[in-house]
Amino acid sequence: MTAGLVSRTALVTGAGRGIGAAIATGFAEAGANVILLAYCRPAQRDRQRHLGECVAC
Repeated sequence: MTAGLVSRTALVTGAGRGIGAAIATGFAEAGANVILLAYCRPAQRDRQRHLGECVAC
């Protein structure tokens, strides 16, 4: 885990799929708190379930 991201918050736009989803996953795996923003609500909810504890807007 990257110590620089623990307890930090990342706001990721386009997080439902593609590059945005990959970036959100990377931040979550590095220990950051993640806020997901996505146009496609079903894809956003799928990403939220995959990542676990995060906020989807």
